[in-house]
Amino acid sequence: VEYVFEGARKGDELQLSERTQEAISACPTFLRICTSAIRRSYWMSLEAGAFLGLQSDDHRQGRGEARTLINLILDRDYTVEPFDRAGVLIDATKEPVGVWVNRLREALGLSPLADASGLGLNRMLTASGVARRRLIAGGLAAGVLAIAGGAAAVARSGVLTLPKFVESTPTATALVRSAVKPLWTVGVGHQISASLTIADGVVYAGAWDGFLYALDAKNQGKKLWTFQLEGVSQVLTSAAVAGDMVYIHGNNGDAIQLPIYGLRVADGAVVWQTGKPGSAPPVSSFSQLLVNDGILYVPAVGILPPILVGTIEAATGKIIPSDSPEGIAGSGPAIAGAVLYIGGNDGFVYALDITKKQAAIWRTQIASGATGTPAAGVDTGDTLIESTPAVVNGVLYIGSPDHNLYALNATTGKILWKYETGGVITFPSPAVANGIVYIGSDDKSLHAVDAATGKGLWKYQTGATIKSSPAIYNGVVYFGSYDNNLYALDAVTGKVRQTYLTNRQIFASPRIVDGVLYIASYDNYVYAFQL
Repeated sequence: VEYVFEGARKGDELQLSERTQEAISACPTFLRICTSAIRRSYWMSLEAGAFLGLQSDDHRQGRGEARTLINLILDRDYTVEPFDRAGVLIDATKEPVGVWVNRLREALGLSPLADASGLGLNRMLTASGVARRRLIAGGLAAGVLAIAGGAAAVARSGVLTLPKFVESTPTATALVRSAVKPLWTVGVGHQISASLTIADGVVYAGAWDGFLYALDAKNQGKKLWTFQLEGVSQVLTSAAVAGDMVYIHGNNGDAIQLPIYGLRVADGAVVWQTGKPGSAPPVSSFSQLLVNDGILYVPAVGILPPILVGTIEAATGKIIPSDSPEGIAGSGPAIAGAVLYIGGNDGFVYALDITKKQAAIWRTQIASGATGTPAAGVDTGDTLIESTPAVVNGVLYIGSPDHNLYALNATTGKILWKYETGGVITFPSPAVANGIVYIGSDDKSLHAVDAATGKGLWKYQTGATIKSSPAIYNGVVYFGSYDNNLYALDAVTGKVRQTYLTNRQIFASPRIVDGVLYIASYDNYVYAFQL
């Protein structure tokens, strides 16, 4: 068994070393040793998050069983947290040794021992036949993964010699930990990357187990009903709700197109679905469905010829012919007045007339794989626009894979200005309030930009990339980061007010309804906070 420990760092570097990243990438099993000290370990959080990020990628590519997280509790004072249930949970302090040893062996893919009563952890691991580099263990002894010298210690003959531990909990910017506890938290069957939808006191959460969960927002998130999507391995997009109907679709990691469902809000019963797997209208797995005036707008892919936006009668599921231009959708759609705006995979933003079956009004290129001199680090081959546009006061704001936030005249498509961040803008969508545009980037920062001029006002750096779109409420901007934190910043100055640490990365965007903030984390949990 090879144990890899993250070394102490100089300066403000918050990323795992290349050696540690390579070790985590090469190991299909992560054994997380749960002790009371583990909660204070910034590096433990990063390592577990990195492993589960790889696990998420495996799920997206149809390799759901490729990696296993094992949470092994060896400390009687350890308190089980929501994140611990994201993987295999074994409590060695409450189970007979023969039981937990064989549970651990099963999780490692080993046959059970007929008599495990006399085995301790070290002997069991080193005598078990686990191949070197098959398993990476984190959190041994004190559970703090920052040690002097950055040495790697390898178990030999059942003995693991550890260097002296030192505490190390760096932060990108001084944080103010929140003393406020959530109103409630609810765990679902798998991790959640899609933003939540809240309507009429119900929270809708799509998870990576292929289920849509309906939770009672007013009753501690009590599960009202669940619905399993046919042939779906993941639900990657938010539900759309209108009246007494909720609309959802899923993903199965391959090219087969899956049904779009119209469900009854009251109990999740199917009112209609567009077809069986393989025969449904194609839909972009990540793109948000949008309901407007009785019509369901579907970012579409893969039909012949491919069109940007398909349409469905929301009440019946009947497909409505569309005159949308050909193309493949990248972002979710946004409607302002009689115009639908959407980003494509060709680097263009499109404006479509919804009174004329989505006929094109204009298109503007904001990401090019063919012309221009790229800024350092820009992949000029990436033209997929995944940031959903925001339209405010006749101006369209949208993020681009070329690192820029763009402002376009919503009537003509003319580029008014662009603001360069330090990284790719993929899923984050802009939010606009009081003349300021807010957007996150892969440069790990949330940026505040003057909406009229494109001048940068401030930026706040987190510990990892930002995929979450911001939400503004009462002068505070909220967003999540891949460093596992939910952030609350002063919307004018960018000064941090509070953070709340979840147990995994936050991909989803916060939703605020009636003074309550709802957000989901990759730790399988939905959180509600009173603001």
